[in-house]
Amino acid sequence: MAELAKKKVVPRGKKVVTKKMLDEVDSLLPAVDGGAVPDPMKLSQFRFGLDEKLDYLHKLDKEILTLTDDEEEVMHDIEEADKFMQEIYNKFVTIDSCLAAVPASNEPASSTSYKKFSYLQTLLTKEAKDTKAGLALSAANCSEAIALLELRFGNKERIISKHMDTLFALKSVSWQGNTMALRALYDKVQAHLRALKALVVSPEAYTSLLPSVLMRKLPSELELTSFGIDEKTALRALFQY
Repeated sequence: MAELAKKKVVPRGKKVVTKKMLDEVDSLLPAVDGGAVPDPMKLSQFRFGLDEKLDYLHKLDKEILTLTDDEEEVMHDIEEADKFMQEIYNKFVTIDSCLAAVPASNEPASSTSYKKFSYLQTLLTKEAKDTKAGLALSAANCSEAIALLELRFGNKERIISKHMDTLFALKSVSWQGNTMALRALYDKVQAHLRALKALVVSPEAYTSLLPSVLMRKLPSELELTSFGIDEKTALRALFQY
């Protein structure tokens, strides 16, 4: 119980700091409602800071929930956390709306990088987010963050290899009447093929191997090759299913 009580002190402190940030954002809004142009840099900084705190609070809440078996206490903590998270999400919507309304002529060139960095932060997850951890919001750091991400994840050959590995590892569909699974298989194949096309990978690079692999993912009733149809034609038949 002592550990649980100690753990709960940290998120309470973080929530106090976060609430102050939410209040500061609110202090900017009356001027915006009156027709004034918001400071895009300041709004972007607030959004970036709130996103960092939201991510940290998520982690703390998960740790706290593992320390108690009291169902009533767990439900109360979840409800309170959800209410506070919703406040932050609502503020994201407000900030994004204000930034979208800033006329290009009123927006300093440097603020574009702030907005890009702030938006980039919302798209990153797990390892990608950790790669740029510690970089403060600035135009220079936006370029540095992109460079770090490209260095870590921008290897084209590795990306192509990952797409192919995923295609080969797709789960098989055992029954031809399972149209939802067949449609899901189709959608996944198409998504990876579109990604390969975007990477300027020639279809000839995978059509010699991929059709036979994908045909083995289909129900035996749909194995058209047994009727003398070549695998490339069978693959097209799958795409038209």
